[in-house]
Amino acid sequence: MNDRYGALVPIIGTLISAGIALVIAVPVSFGIATFLTELAPQWLKRPVGTAVEMLAAIPSIIYGMWGLFVFVPLFQEYVQPYLIDTFGQLPFIGMLFSGAPFGIGLFSAGLYWRL
Repeated sequence: MNDRYGALVPIIGTLISAGIALVIAVPVSFGIATFLTELAPQWLKRPVGTAVEMLAAIPSIIYGMWGLFVFVPLFQEYVQPYLIDTFGQLPFIGMLFSGAPFGIGLFSAGLYWRL
């Protein structure tokens, strides 16, 4: 534990996890939009478009709780130990994967925000 107090540390953590979420979400959303408008056959556009609109209607807290109860245990057990062993020693990126694999680190938060 570091003895750091004040608002700067939570603000930096929020910005880092939001940045990770954006790096993941923007390419996926542009890919889906491009697929629906340019590549998808006419018979597939309507059902996939309706499914995307239905996903947008669900409140974000539901996705957050689902991520917390479904993805955190899976991420903690299978993904995070590998990421800590692989990327934990890198200079800047290592702080995203530092600590015990509880599934609630900065990288995990970025993934959950993305969902």
